[in-house]
Amino acid sequence: MNRIVSLILISLIISSVHAEVEQVSVKNFSFHYDGKNGQGSFSEIGLNTDSIEFNAEEYHIDLTKFETYITLSKPDTKIKLQTIEGDMLSSLGQIEIDGLNLNLIKNQKLFMSLERVHIEIGDGSHSFSHVRLRCLSGQSRNGDVLSFLLPCMKNGLFTIPEILLSKESKSSMIEAFDIATFVSKYSNQSDKFNVTGLAPKKLKEIKLSVNNNEFNLRAKVKLLFNLKVKGHGKIYYHAQNSEIEVQLKKLKVGYLGITHKVLKAVAKANLQNVRVSGHSIFITL
Repeated sequence: MNRIVSLILISLIISSVHAEVEQVSVKNFSFHYDGKNGQGSFSEIGLNTDSIEFNAEEYHIDLTKFETYITLSKPDTKIKLQTIEGDMLSSLGQIEIDGLNLNLIKNQKLFMSLERVHIEIGDGSHSFSHVRLRCLSGQSRNGDVLSFLLPCMKNGLFTIPEILLSKESKSSMIEAFDIATFVSKYSNQSDKFNVTGLAPKKLKEIKLSVNNNEFNLRAKVKLLFNLKVKGHGKIYYHAQNSEIEVQLKKLKVGYLGITHKVLKAVAKANLQNVRVSGHSIFITL
């Protein structure tokens, strides 16, 4: 039975390049990846196209990353996929995803919920939970499934209650939030503070709303005291390069502008799938 399901999945991958996807539903997807090997599973998946209807339950698959390709395999089946140079997996040391649910209906809605994520990227690790993404949905173009995200950049809402930051992230956070300048600006006893000790341990109440490619970011962070993080800019998806472009126009912590500091910290992180040009951050998917 597993072999039949595997063969159907292979045929779906091949045929979806030219198929018109109508609806996708995924329940309880989990994925754990250590930088080389990964395991994924879901309790239920459904896919409807203009020519195929497919449903499966309790499916597991293994992933192995090589220099120029990845393999998806089960004991009876193996799929080999070419990777894009500088893709997202190249920047990840480790990722754990648990409890992802997705409901997508073409030209109607896209809703995603994610119960827990732990990710190692750059110089640190981050954990967050109860992620929600809600937006209108579009239709895939020439097999580009990610083009479903295009309407999310027209009208979407992304929320995370809290992101926990690791100790290893402190140097990046100190630079990005310009904590030394912040302390000297807001305290007349700045010489008594240990700047490293003031690095934020978490971001709270993160909310990213998008309207006609214009985004507004809101969050809260504790430095000397609780402060609001506010930012705005534009966001685009470039299908030809499988890239998301984030144009960061302004970002502030309290009344202190940190736009250039954040851009500099992102560029300095040397992530393989991220590059900075001017005020734009390009992320290869």
